[in-house]
Amino acid sequence: MTNGWRALKKVRQDYIWGTAPQSYVDMNVSGGSEKSNYYVSVGHLSQDATVRNYGGFKRTNAQMNLDIQVTEKLKIGVGFNGRLESRVNPGVPGGDDYWLPRYAVLRNIPTVGPYANGNPNYPQVTSDDKQVNFAILSYDKSGKMKEDWRVMQINANAEYEIIKGLKAKALVSYYYANKLFNNHEYTYDLYRYDKQTDQYLVDYTMNTPYRERVHEEVTEMTSNIQLAYEKKFGQHSLDAVAGLETIKRKNPHTEHQIPL
Repeated sequence: MTNGWRALKKVRQDYIWGTAPQSYVDMNVSGGSEKSNYYVSVGHLSQDATVRNYGGFKRTNAQMNLDIQVTEKLKIGVGFNGRLESRVNPGVPGGDDYWLPRYAVLRNIPTVGPYANGNPNYPQVTSDDKQVNFAILSYDKSGKMKEDWRVMQINANAEYEIIKGLKAKALVSYYYANKLFNNHEYTYDLYRYDKQTDQYLVDYTMNTPYRERVHEEVTEMTSNIQLAYEKKFGQHSLDAVAGLETIKRKNPHTEHQIPL
């Protein structure tokens, strides 16, 4: 491969890939007293996409823990954590939005620019695979894919010393997650420029628009009850645990795929 060809290949890569700054902000507070302690944290992450024109990833999360020694024998605790996540990018043809950029670097012809005659209003065919020209990947030309998650979990626990060495423990946990996925892929045209007539002619038409919507929920309730006994006899010790755990999970899911 000549140096000129390598340079053209590098231009093609730079047209698809870019740097992806990441920022994270976190605030937390903790404290307590002789019989209690608490912790609260809130954070936000923003990650740009390494693929140009892709929207990247954002997440906001929160966490809270509280432990209280109610009496000498009774200790309770509660906890909460939750997060909001969002991913967004243009409507990308095919089944894997993040595989296509890697494939495009290999398939696009380095000597063929993204636009016919250099005109940004007329994207052109850049290889024998019509889907790999990244000039079409913008929200107004190719559509939009957005995925949102809302997740939370609540925990409550208690420990009680019935008699010396014998403790009863209980844990209850509730988990909830909600996913909403929307994908809309538009039709588009690719062009070629005719020098003789000074016209832009349609060279290819993507005429199979696509619409997909997914709504998913996950709920899970977990409960755990234990009796734990511990006793030492000189150099010997006895440990025994008996417990019961139940898990109830539901995962309703609806999906609509509509070739338009």
